[in-house]
Amino acid sequence: MNLDIVRGEEFTIRVVNKGIKYKIFKIKFYKKDGSIFLFFPYFKHSHGILSILKFPANVKNRQTLHLDEVGKITSHLVKYSHRPDGNVHFSLDKKIFTFKKNKRAVPLSYDIGHIFKLIFKNLDAFEIDSNNKKILNIDFFVNTNSKNDFKILCEWKKIPNYNFFDKKLNPIVKTKEGAIEKDKIISQPTYMPYHDHILTFDLVEKSLESIKAKDLLLFIGGFDPKFIYDDLTKDFYCLAMMYPAGNYEALGKKIGSQDFIST
Repeated sequence: MNLDIVRGEEFTIRVVNKGIKYKIFKIKFYKKDGSIFLFFPYFKHSHGILSILKFPANVKNRQTLHLDEVGKITSHLVKYSHRPDGNVHFSLDKKIFTFKKNKRAVPLSYDIGHIFKLIFKNLDAFEIDSNNKKILNIDFFVNTNSKNDFKILCEWKKIPNYNFFDKKLNPIVKTKEGAIEKDKIISQPTYMPYHDHILTFDLVEKSLESIKAKDLLLFIGGFDPKFIYDDLTKDFYCLAMMYPAGNYEALGKKIGSQDFIST
């Protein structure tokens, strides 16, 4: 058995469609304590909504999202943080007030499994990467309509027997253009706290019949433990953000803004 693990402190996640490299988001492992930071500077819309999603108890269908129930608008593309103790929040220095989940998610020392997902629509709404520098990129190669929508599923897993695997920086496995790719694997450098964990990425195309927006960036993460999700007698919580937010001005009057100064 062998794992092709790419180790580093910072990665850019890209979708390469017909040779065009679209930057989707950036992930950074914080050297001091191993925290996971996600950045979304490449999307062209910055007016969005931040939310604590509640999936109520005793409801069989937990798929309906209501971001405005416990949410705030923002005019900035924010950062998501998952701290070692399970503290999860959205923030952006000197731009917004920290938006925290009402309770902690699962600590990073655990074998969390599904840690976050990103749903996005229209690759042309993201910045094209024209930089040819050799930096750490995780590339998904597709051959499809750029207006389509995609979902990236991420899992945080503990390597069962870490010493069994190669601890060196391994090259990204090349895949044939046209395939929807799976099992991209990254990890922290061996000098960081969670080097015995891996973060896996799967990219799939998904129909978003319920969302009519031309462009979309939707993040959902910071989940309660899975045993709570599986127990329909308990409320289940997570964090979410969505750009662009429809009816932004009216929504701001209804739920308020998380920005330092609303713009």
